[in-house]
Amino acid sequence: MAQPNVTTAAAVADVLKTPATAPRFVAAYKAAEAATRKRCRWPYADSDGDPIPAPDDLVQAVILRTGRYMARANSPDGLVGMGDLGMMRVSSVDRDIERLEAPWRPVVFG
Repeated sequence: MAQPNVTTAAAVADVLKTPATAPRFVAAYKAAEAATRKRCRWPYADSDGDPIPAPDDLVQAVILRTGRYMARANSPDGLVGMGDLGMMRVSSVDRDIERLEAPWRPVVFG
């Protein structure tokens, strides 16, 4: 059985205060959800086979990654204007997402 979704588009859209049907949001959400499911593993059923919701850390990671993807669309070259400070490069790594997902990533040896 494949892992279920971490969260729902409606829940993420509600937190980000954006329409859940907006094409830009849908694309960002699907990419964020897929990235988290690909990188992380969690117990998704108990001993009776009843579904267990995804951990709160992973739900928050999907929310942050979706918001990051949506914001990144405003700076396709990876630069943002910082007023008097000039241009700044947007980091490709989000330490908060890394921290939230770390306990759920499988450890690979060899």
